[in-house]
Amino acid sequence: MDIVRAQEASSSICTYDVFLSFRGEDTRNNFTDHLNTALVQAGYRTFRDDYEIERGQSLKPELDKAIKSSRISIIMFSKDYVFSPWCLDELVVIFECKRRAPSGHLVLPVFYDVCPSEIQKQKGRTGEAFDGYVEQYKAEIVHKKKTKIDGKGMSQATNINKWLQDDSSEVSLLAICGMGGIGKTTMEKFVYDKNYESFDCSCFLANVREMSEKPNGLAGLQRQLLSSILNKKHENIYNVDEGIIKIKEAVSCKRVLLVLDDVNQSDQLRALCGVQDWFYPGSKIIITTRYERLLKPHVVYKVQELDYYESVKLFSFYAFGDVCPIEGYTEHTETVVQLCRGLPLALQVIGSSLCGRTVLQWASEVKKLEAIPHWKILDKLKISYECLQDDINKRLFLDIACFFVGNDKDYTIKVLDSTNTYVDVGIQNLIDRQ
Repeated sequence: MDIVRAQEASSSICTYDVFLSFRGEDTRNNFTDHLNTALVQAGYRTFRDDYEIERGQSLKPELDKAIKSSRISIIMFSKDYVFSPWCLDELVVIFECKRRAPSGHLVLPVFYDVCPSEIQKQKGRTGEAFDGYVEQYKAEIVHKKKTKIDGKGMSQATNINKWLQDDSSEVSLLAICGMGGIGKTTMEKFVYDKNYESFDCSCFLANVREMSEKPNGLAGLQRQLLSSILNKKHENIYNVDEGIIKIKEAVSCKRVLLVLDDVNQSDQLRALCGVQDWFYPGSKIIITTRYERLLKPHVVYKVQELDYYESVKLFSFYAFGDVCPIEGYTEHTETVVQLCRGLPLALQVIGSSLCGRTVLQWASEVKKLEAIPHWKILDKLKISYECLQDDINKRLFLDIACFFVGNDKDYTIKVLDSTNTYVDVGIQNLIDRQ
């Protein structure tokens, strides 16, 4: 009777009596096929999609049109129905039709090899699917919002994009320098993802400093580089000199985009990119480092700290999910932003750690941060200290950090010269290492 009433209430423009929504792999050749045959024999005009939608495509226009021009939708909820984004897209259109014309579009659910309560309460396999969609949705929101709030970082990347996209036949090298946590890697990933397809081949070598410290680390990085450039798994490299010969040969015949992330020693450069004459005309090399002097006289791009307003936006995004602090938290936000001094990593880490906490908890945490920095930030920043060349430079760093922050350079040198040798060259080393 419900079907009859739906038919009578529907307008004459309906093309189909029944639209069948189902996951092909689950029911196409069994239950759905039998149901469709029975409906057709009973005189109903049915629509079912007999062609799989390829992964990554959106709902076909003809399916959208078929749903809207049907009197009835029968939804076959099978075990893996909710794992299909296209089935869920159909579901959205179906219930939108139901909402707009509650008496003109009948929706009939059928539960095939699945308990109705599992669908209703989103448990079991259904729960797993929706948990995945929630995480995917969160990631998309984060990406969209972060793109908006990282305006300065992305504007800084504009000049690098122009450099990558020029038509020069010269082999060019660009160094991106800055202290730990300031966003060097984020920036180079952004420009790499935007430009790598315009080169014959490309390679992004992450964590060069960390990887090269492992046994046979440089040889491992050389294998990774060759695999990316030659687009195949490369044979073993038994020593760095052998790797150098093979890399020189590989980069000489293709226009390459090569990114070396977190370089801190000249032997890493020698092993991975040698000299610019190795490379095919038009190739580009980007290197991030905390040690500016390592790459002189090449073009050096220094990443700048965020200003106050940009810092508030970035911190608020991680702390509140928006670009400005919520009522009652403004004063604490200002204190944290001042403590972070424009360092994106610090703003992100502390903002995330404070998210969802009460004002009293914020007050306690901020007071603690004024005395002791967050451990994740310390871990990132102490890399610069640990990479200092010797104990003399480390002692000099500690002396300045503990007693001379904000003092005149000449005054500091004069005082330290009586207790610490090589002060002039030591201070220059500290300036060069971010």
